[in-house]
Amino acid sequence: MVSADEVTTQKGNNTSMETMKQYNAARRVSVPLIIWKTPDAAATISAVCDKADYPILSWDVVRGLVACNELGRGKADQDCGVGNPVDMLVAAQKLPADSVVFMHNAQMWITDPSVKQAVWNLRDTNKGEHRTLIMLAPQVTTPIELSNDVFMIDEKLPNETELKAIVEAQISQAEIGAVESKQKFNKPSAADITKAVDSLAGLSAFAAEQTVAVSFDKNGKGVSLNLDTCWDRKRQAIEETPGLKVWRGGETLDDVKGCSNVKGFINRILTGRKAPRAIVWMDEAEKQTGTATTDPNRQGQDQHSILLKEMQDNEAEGILFVGHPGSAKSMVAKATGNTAGIVTIAMDLGAMMGEGLVGQAEKEVRQAFKVVNAVSRGKALYIATCNKLEAMSPELKRRFTLGIFFFDLPVSDERVSIWKHYIEKFDLDEDVKRLGFDDEGWTGADIYNCCNRAWMLNCTLAEASKYATPVCKTSPQAVQSLRQVADNAFISANYEGLYQINKQTVTVADKKGRKMSFK
Repeated sequence: MVSADEVTTQKGNNTSMETMKQYNAARRVSVPLIIWKTPDAAATISAVCDKADYPILSWDVVRGLVACNELGRGKADQDCGVGNPVDMLVAAQKLPADSVVFMHNAQMWITDPSVKQAVWNLRDTNKGEHRTLIMLAPQVTTPIELSNDVFMIDEKLPNETELKAIVEAQISQAEIGAVESKQKFNKPSAADITKAVDSLAGLSAFAAEQTVAVSFDKNGKGVSLNLDTCWDRKRQAIEETPGLKVWRGGETLDDVKGCSNVKGFINRILTGRKAPRAIVWMDEAEKQTGTATTDPNRQGQDQHSILLKEMQDNEAEGILFVGHPGSAKSMVAKATGNTAGIVTIAMDLGAMMGEGLVGQAEKEVRQAFKVVNAVSRGKALYIATCNKLEAMSPELKRRFTLGIFFFDLPVSDERVSIWKHYIEKFDLDEDVKRLGFDDEGWTGADIYNCCNRAWMLNCTLAEASKYATPVCKTSPQAVQSLRQVADNAFISANYEGLYQINKQTVTVADKKGRKMSFK
């Protein structure tokens, strides 16, 4: 357990030893310009100030130039650069030798031509006087004009060991507070501490510390750690990243009827040697990645390139689900996280387009992967669902190394299980053996919609079925085409082995009632 006296030390030194090694090495050789990507600027400055024997100052657009340590006091006019970063950068040329200046929120200014020029003007003068300008940003792309002059430090979010220390420090603080207020303190178990650490993965040190601090409930049973509060903050942090949303539904694989082969495969992954710590779900992936060849502004191509690189570099595992609309692809993907008790993150590349801003899409997709990797601790399982594969590049398909599963229309026994499930869910007074209509070719989504419609209209399933438009009726040619593509090429989601068009296949008819041939 970390003592109360160590809390400040842990907070101030949250910047990792590896990151500080990079910084100290850069200082030793008089690197004049640094871009430092950090999730917690205050912790970064605190770590650098710790035991520093040279003047350190920081600048922001509101406070101007202020001292960060005693040696920095009186070294510059505080009003310098208020509202104007160029004024500060010009004045920085006259600071004492060996000094360091932190520039807050550099991502807001670094694309301005005047700022870029003022930064470059500091290169040689800083080098000669052993001064350093450190541009802080949560995420930033180095302008091409400065790419050969700036040293990049990319600080990582706290790891498991660091998060555990933060949790234990806050538990110690809460226990002291409970004793002082004469309340019973319910000390969290080792299992609860592990769950708390899991809930904080992906947060900065400051955010993690504050999250745990406000997660202690006081009631008639004393003071206890509320893990739900920790998870709520984590969900909020994930969703602050453009293009990322946390799936909040409660379904598990037990709610998915049929699809026995893919469910068995996923359960083996979840309990295997490389069990994931988060699920990343890309719905209708062919539409999300199809802009790689059609986007006139090249944002789609850039996103596609980064997606390929990130999945390759992080050795990410992935599965592709292909099938007809409503055939349970998305339901299986959404249920996987809840089955394992881990977070499911919906990734939407279209929401990362940055409203056409140059470089914004690439920056946002990189930030999204940074969050995903932090939340999952590098163990994310990617599940992409699509209705057809033609629009997805061969390179991207190869990144989904765990295989392509094909979801066909459910056969009779599977439809019976689905009907039973939704009849019970909607509390309908119906007998699945006496539906009174032909459900051949219906998907799970069709059955859900019929049960939902019967409940809404307070009518029988037979009456509700008159308003149904199953995919087997509306798009029989599409069903045929997709089956032919999958034949002996994709793994069956329903039974072991490759999908075979002549094995357990549901017959569909065209609009005139003519049976479709799939040979």
